[in-house]
Amino acid sequence: VPVANNPNRFEINVVIMEFVGYLKNEHRLGLSEEIEAYLKHLELLANKIAQAVQAGESIELVKSARELDLRMREVIKKLQHDEKALEGIAEQAKMANKQIPLRQRYAEVISSWDEYLEPMVEMIDLKGVFDRTVRVVENQLQNIIHKMDVVGVLIDELEIVRQAQARMMAMEKVAQHTLKRGTEILLPLREEVRINNSITQGASLALAIIRKQGINDLKVETRVPLLAQSHKNLVGSSAGIEKYIYGLHHFEPTLNRFPARHSDRKSPDKVITFNQVKRQVIKSLPIADIMTWLIENYAMVSTDNIIEWFAMLTRGDRFQKQRLTRRDYLTKTHRISLRSYQIFGKIYANSNR
Repeated sequence: VPVANNPNRFEINVVIMEFVGYLKNEHRLGLSEEIEAYLKHLELLANKIAQAVQAGESIELVKSARELDLRMREVIKKLQHDEKALEGIAEQAKMANKQIPLRQRYAEVISSWDEYLEPMVEMIDLKGVFDRTVRVVENQLQNIIHKMDVVGVLIDELEIVRQAQARMMAMEKVAQHTLKRGTEILLPLREEVRINNSITQGASLALAIIRKQGINDLKVETRVPLLAQSHKNLVGSSAGIEKYIYGLHHFEPTLNRFPARHSDRKSPDKVITFNQVKRQVIKSLPIADIMTWLIENYAMVSTDNIIEWFAMLTRGDRFQKQRLTRRDYLTKTHRISLRSYQIFGKIYANSNR
């Protein structure tokens, strides 16, 4: 078809593009706000139908009822389209190169959950916009049908209104099915990302303790499952290793204290874990300079530990932060030159990290 204001240029008709996309099985996930916009229009059309019945305007009644039915069919089509899009997103994430980090491979899965599925859950909830609109429109259509039955006005148009009422019930079922199906598709992948984050955090904690105290001080209830009776010739299973390391996520080291030979001997220094440091950081927010804060609050800790905590606190999107200019910092043993960060607040969407 010709492009607007330029008859010498042409573009493919929108209907043809949609049909080609259907043949290619291409589905792109829309926004939950699009559904909400449709719902507002449905309520407006239901009011128009009620006004047409009240005024006895047959033409306006038929026009509004048919438009209401059309809009509901569009909502159903969009919900079915979104379900296919979610299936495609999950399939692409599973088929992605395993060498790519899991959080990067599943980035679109997390985005779809946060930006589409969670808002849809709130919308279709018993007190959500979708449920409220459906109840309002259903009640209006039921009252209209009852009035047309009893009074007998516009009796020939009664079937059109009943068809719209049936379409409303079908739309509600499709919405609930799409929400259920989307949760079934994305929740296992989202859980996989959460477990992966916990495994990474558990491994970091275990390595930090081993580096400082040695492997013998790593007190755990069970041994690392490197060898089992049922797998004598194998080096264990990766699932068992992952489960073990994931369990270290909640591990806090226990110090072995021995009686002092002399009353004036100092008691052993308490081991400070990264989780303890992170909790203190959260309590102290906002922090003007995280490196200065670490040095001031943990003056007796080794420089290696301070640098390690600084890297873990500023890595990724754990906190809202801003990079500062390079400057020198003095610990009890070293002079360090680096660019620190100003920490504003915690990003709660990633609190499971």
